[in-house]
Amino acid sequence: MMQSEDKLCVVVLFGGMSSEHEVSRVSAGTFVDQLDRQRYELLTIGITKEGRWLYTEADSAQMADGSWEELPGNMPCVLSPDRADHGLILFTPAGQVEKVHVDVVIPVLHGLWGEDGTVQGLLELAGIPYVGCGVLASAVCMDKAVANAMFDASGIPHTKWLSATRWEIESDPDGVCDGVIAKLGWPIFVKPANAGSSVGITKAHDRDELKAAIRLALANDRKVVFEAFVDGHEVECAVIGLPAGLGDPMLDGMENRIARLAFAIPAVKGVAFGAGFAVADRRGSQNNDPFYFDEAGQVRTRTNHAGGILGGITNGMPLVFQAAVKPTPSIGQPQESVSLSRGENTTLVIHGRHDPCIVPRAVPCLEAAAAIAVYDAWLEQQKRSNAK
Repeated sequence: MMQSEDKLCVVVLFGGMSSEHEVSRVSAGTFVDQLDRQRYELLTIGITKEGRWLYTEADSAQMADGSWEELPGNMPCVLSPDRADHGLILFTPAGQVEKVHVDVVIPVLHGLWGEDGTVQGLLELAGIPYVGCGVLASAVCMDKAVANAMFDASGIPHTKWLSATRWEIESDPDGVCDGVIAKLGWPIFVKPANAGSSVGITKAHDRDELKAAIRLALANDRKVVFEAFVDGHEVECAVIGLPAGLGDPMLDGMENRIARLAFAIPAVKGVAFGAGFAVADRRGSQNNDPFYFDEAGQVRTRTNHAGGILGGITNGMPLVFQAAVKPTPSIGQPQESVSLSRGENTTLVIHGRHDPCIVPRAVPCLEAAAAIAVYDAWLEQQKRSNAK
């Protein structure tokens, strides 16, 4: 294989042996289609469900439909842990062994043997840079039981939970169910401890559904996590440590800056600051935030109904806002729709991978929107100060 001396060699690793194999194939296609070929030399390595590593020149459509495995140009390969190789070893049809230098790996793998630190560990051994979390973060975040235990140990508030291994469940299935019901109540979310993309997750409302949910979770993992239902309404974000004076009293106020970025996030349908719409039911004497000097001589307010913003400008208190996120329309139930091509009513049935809740993804997006808005306002303030 002839490699370019002017471009970085980027390997996209996809497929894998987990229950999310199909999801990974679709995700990898996005990288293949969007990567700038003028700057990077792209190599794609697919891992079959059986665990075979194959170099392939498949396009995104062939990855998505699974036909990539049958392409005649595929070659078996391995990622060498020897740092002297710093890349792949290909086994050519002529029976030769060929080394390929790799600059960076994008592991577009979902679930076990991909997101759980295993591939990351191999890349660390090989000394090859890669995109994404490291070994420890990948392992901890992949296992929901371990992640929940770390939340507990760190004092981070989260939902009530329990976990049980396959051995514990098979040894005393009724006892496990009794313990889960007693601690968590109904409904209960049942999840494979080490799976993503909503694979194997069930919301159980009674004992029969709980037993069925456990069987489904065990079909995807050897450990099951049980979590209590949380009836949430909106996502709240806070920015602390802001100085007073950021923003503008008119069109570039902090509310305006954050809201226009928040509404650019798909599925966000409403944004409120501080006490939000509750202020409409209050009198001025109830809603006003009393000012005072703290021990350090800083001006503070005893309450924060304004959410850290007055007249579009930060007042030094935590900037707090909420965003309402709509439910995903891609649900598993038949829905009434229309066929524009046929000009008639029809029934829409969604197939494939669709997450039942997009709120977890909205959280980092809203945090990023807030960070961009605040930093942008701070840069403008610095620019004005330097111009004086």
